[in-house]
Amino acid sequence: MTKDINDDEVNRLVGEAMEAGKRLASLLDRKAEHVSTLTMLDEQHWDSVRRITETTEQLSYLTRELRSLDDERTRLNAELRKLSWERKELEKQWRMLRRTVQDSVGRDVCPVCGSMAIAPVVYGLVELDSDSEEPVVMGGCSVNLDEPVCCLDCGKRFLGNFEKWQRTQMESIEPETVLEVGTEGGSLAIVRQLNQRGTWEYRCLRDETTMAYLMPEEFANSEGLFEKSAPIGTFEDALLRLDKYPWFGMVPLKVNAEFADLVLQEVEKRGGKKAAIEWMESLRRHRFDD
Repeated sequence: MTKDINDDEVNRLVGEAMEAGKRLASLLDRKAEHVSTLTMLDEQHWDSVRRITETTEQLSYLTRELRSLDDERTRLNAELRKLSWERKELEKQWRMLRRTVQDSVGRDVCPVCGSMAIAPVVYGLVELDSDSEEPVVMGGCSVNLDEPVCCLDCGKRFLGNFEKWQRTQMESIEPETVLEVGTEGGSLAIVRQLNQRGTWEYRCLRDETTMAYLMPEEFANSEGLFEKSAPIGTFEDALLRLDKYPWFGMVPLKVNAEFADLVLQEVEKRGGKKAAIEWMESLRRHRFDD
């Protein structure tokens, strides 16, 4: 026996079905939103994993670099300690040499008061050796090469016997030719020599005296055919002074082996690769001068 369903019941069921459909549609929309959110979170997760991996690799690289730098620092500290020890040894040898010279030529005597209580003057910011028993006088930052020793009694500073001997030794050293080029009319050269401070000074030489032999006797005059420059601090500055002549296009007569590479570089800068190749061929024929 079938049960009759009136219109109100049908309407109610239809309404509930529609409401259920709306709720289902809402749930599907929310599910889609959750899926999209989960996908985005998943992408963010893998992006974070990738960034963490890259950061970890960078940290590993920086850690290796830090260890390398630490090893280098340790090595440099060891070299610094070695150099410090060598410096102290050289200072001891210098003091022994000073005493030897003073004993051979006579002790330093103050020219003002006649005292023999003389100490070396130390210029600049220098860390004094606490183990040294020899007294020293701090001379400040302004170096005076003519006042390397000081009287401890009256304070007079003067040039001591050791410094006089040292200057005599320096002056006895002959100038050394670093670079020499020539043409038919003469030659150009750069020579170096140790100064009183024990550092190299350079001079430019221009020698055209051979021209005097080629001239008739009534016109021969060597005056002005030889020129020697004032002392120059570096070899590069000496080359710049020599640039008023086309030295790089002349025949290389002598090149000190210590400066051969530098000279070839400067020749290439001024005359190009062709000039440098010609110089190399000429130097191979004559061999580098030691």
